[in-house]
Amino acid sequence: MKLIKTLIATVLLTAGTAHADGVDLTPADCAHAKKELEAYNAKFTKNTEYRRTFADKATYAYALACQSAGLIVIPMFLTQAPEASKEVREYCADNARSRGETERCLVSGKLDSDQ
Repeated sequence: MKLIKTLIATVLLTAGTAHADGVDLTPADCAHAKKELEAYNAKFTKNTEYRRTFADKATYAYALACQSAGLIVIPMFLTQAPEASKEVREYCADNARSRGETERCLVSGKLDSDQ
């Protein structure tokens, strides 16, 4: 089944449009979604109290669908960290040298120097 989905996605990508879970994905829209994620990241970096809007959440979901279809690659610093255990959160917060390293640590449980 996975092979069939991959083949369908490949055919759709060569046609310039991909479909993921009933959503039309175009390279231009995917590039726009990635730029919007970068804008959100800049807003959040300036104000850590910034609350994500519905549009922010929808853009993130669309960008993930684009990445799944192979139309874009979302840099790790733009992805949301999964919920980490309390111990991992404390370890990452206490030992990471930057926000980016903290985010990567929350995902992997390791610091950059550990890898």
